[in-house]
Amino acid sequence: MSETSFRNFDLSWSHYLKLIQIDDENQLKFYDIESYNYNWSVRKLQHHDKDNQTIFKLIDKMLTNKKIKDFF
Repeated sequence: MSETSFRNFDLSWSHYLKLIQIDDENQLKFYDIESYNYNWSVRKLQHHDKDNQTIFKLIDKMLTNKKIKDFF
């Protein structure tokens, strides 16, 4: 994890304790931004990062689909 992964430490310590467990840099940034923008509680953050059906993985899968890439 790079030193610039987090914006300005705008979330609670509990959020960051959860976020630092994420190995993937892009996923870490995604959850950091989403938690901040949508005022996610730590529980909501844990829910989204719980299993293979996470928001990040669903979006990533959609963006790797050629039809969707061509659309953008």
